Amino acid sequence: MANPLSIDQLRKWGRSLWGAPQLPLPTPYQTQGSTGTATWGGYIQNKDASSQWHGRQRWILSSELAVNASVVAAGVHYFLNLISNPKWTAQPSDPSSEAKDMADFLAAHAAFIAREGA
Repeated sequence: MANPLSIDQLRKWGRSLWGAPQLPLPTPYQTQGSTGTATWGGYIQNKDASSQWHGRQRWILSSELAVNASVVAAGVHYFLNLISNPKWTAQPSDPSSEAKDMADFLAAHAAFIAREGA
Protein backbone atom coordinates (compact mmCIF):
# COMPACT_ATOMS: atom_id res chain seq x y z
CA MET A 1 0.00 0.00 0.00
CA ALA A 2 1.40 3.38 -1.01
CA ASN A 3 1.87 6.13 1.53
CA PRO A 4 -0.96 8.68 1.43
CA LEU A 5 -0.05 12.25 0.52
CA SER A 6 -0.14 14.86 3.26
CA ILE A 7 -2.35 17.93 2.96
CA ASP A 8 0.70 20.12 2.29
CA GLN A 9 1.86 17.82 -0.50
CA LEU A 10 -1.60 17.89 -2.08
CA ARG A 11 -1.72 21.70 -1.92
CA LYS A 12 1.71 22.04 -3.54
CA TRP A 13 0.77 19.52 -6.22
CA GLY A 14 -2.52 21.28 -6.94
CA ARG A 15 -0.91 24.71 -7.20
CA SER A 16 1.82 23.45 -9.51
CA LEU A 17 -0.76 21.68 -11.66
CA TRP A 18 -2.76 24.85 -12.32
CA GLY A 19 0.23 27.20 -12.32
CA ALA A 20 -0.89 29.12 -9.25
CA PRO A 21 1.85 30.81 -7.22
CA GLN A 22 2.88 29.32 -3.90
CA LEU A 23 1.04 31.18 -1.13
CA PRO A 24 3.02 32.37 1.88
CA LEU A 25 2.23 30.87 5.27
CA PRO A 26 0.24 33.25 7.49
CA THR A 27 1.96 34.91 10.42
CA PRO A 28 0.29 36.41 13.49
CA TYR A 29 1.38 39.95 12.59
CA GLN A 30 0.46 39.98 8.89
CA THR A 31 -2.88 40.57 7.20
CA GLN A 32 -3.96 37.78 4.87
CA GLY A 33 -6.39 38.32 2.02
CA SER A 34 -8.94 41.09 1.74
CA THR A 35 -12.44 41.92 2.92
CA GLY A 36 -14.07 40.77 -0.28
CA THR A 37 -16.43 43.74 -0.40
CA ALA A 38 -17.54 44.41 -3.97
CA THR A 39 -17.14 48.06 -4.92
CA TRP A 40 -17.62 49.86 -8.20
CA GLY A 41 -16.82 53.53 -8.64
CA GLY A 42 -16.36 53.95 -4.88
CA TYR A 43 -19.83 52.57 -4.01
CA ILE A 44 -20.44 49.25 -2.26
CA GLN A 45 -22.41 46.95 -4.53
CA ASN A 46 -25.58 45.32 -3.20
CA LYS A 47 -26.35 42.05 -5.00
CA ASP A 48 -29.68 41.36 -3.27
CA ALA A 49 -32.49 40.80 -5.76
CA SER A 50 -35.33 41.62 -3.36
CA SER A 51 -36.10 45.30 -2.82
CA GLN A 52 -36.93 44.49 0.82
CA TRP A 53 -33.20 44.19 1.54
CA HIS A 54 -32.27 47.69 0.30
CA GLY A 55 -32.02 50.92 2.28
CA ARG A 56 -33.58 51.29 5.71
CA GLN A 57 -36.03 48.46 5.10
CA ARG A 58 -33.25 45.87 5.45
CA TRP A 59 -32.77 46.75 9.14
CA ILE A 60 -36.48 46.54 9.81
CA LEU A 61 -36.74 43.19 8.02
CA SER A 62 -33.70 41.70 9.79
CA SER A 63 -34.91 42.80 13.23
CA GLU A 64 -38.33 41.28 12.50
CA LEU A 65 -36.64 38.03 11.49
CA ALA A 66 -34.53 38.01 14.66
CA VAL A 67 -37.62 38.46 16.82
CA ASN A 68 -40.33 36.49 15.00
CA ALA A 69 -38.50 33.57 13.36
CA SER A 70 -37.55 31.05 16.04
CA VAL A 71 -34.61 29.55 14.11
CA VAL A 72 -33.09 32.97 13.42
CA ALA A 73 -33.80 34.14 16.97
CA ALA A 74 -32.07 31.07 18.40
CA GLY A 75 -29.01 31.66 16.20
CA VAL A 76 -28.82 35.35 17.12
CA HIS A 77 -29.23 34.55 20.82
CA TYR A 78 -26.51 31.87 20.66
CA PHE A 79 -24.09 34.20 18.84
CA LEU A 80 -24.71 37.04 21.30
CA ASN A 81 -24.04 34.69 24.22
CA LEU A 82 -20.74 33.64 22.62
CA ILE A 83 -19.44 37.17 22.10
CA SER A 84 -20.83 38.76 25.27
CA ASN A 85 -18.30 37.31 27.73
CA PRO A 86 -15.21 35.88 26.02
CA LYS A 87 -12.33 34.39 27.98
CA TRP A 88 -9.16 35.83 26.46
CA THR A 89 -5.94 33.83 26.50
CA ALA A 90 -2.56 34.21 24.82
CA GLN A 91 0.07 31.61 24.04
CA PRO A 92 3.55 32.29 22.65
CA SER A 93 3.92 31.65 18.94
CA ASP A 94 7.46 30.33 19.40
CA PRO A 95 9.77 29.44 22.32
CA SER A 96 11.65 32.77 22.25
CA SER A 97 11.66 35.01 25.31
CA GLU A 98 10.17 37.89 23.31
CA ALA A 99 7.15 35.79 22.34
CA LYS A 100 6.70 34.69 25.94
CA ASP A 101 6.87 38.31 27.13
CA MET A 102 4.23 39.34 24.58
CA ALA A 103 1.94 36.48 25.61
CA ASP A 104 2.36 37.36 29.30
CA PHE A 105 1.59 41.02 28.58
CA LEU A 106 -1.54 40.14 26.61
CA ALA A 107 -2.72 37.65 29.21
CA ALA A 108 -2.27 40.24 31.96
CA HIS A 109 -4.07 43.01 30.07
CA ALA A 110 -6.70 41.07 28.07
CA ALA A 111 -9.41 41.37 30.73
CA PHE A 112 -8.83 45.12 31.03
CA ILE A 113 -8.88 45.62 27.25
CA ALA A 114 -12.11 43.61 26.89
CA ARG A 115 -13.75 45.51 29.75
CA GLU A 116 -12.78 48.92 28.29
CA GLY A 117 -14.18 47.99 24.88
CA ALA A 118 -17.65 47.22 26.30
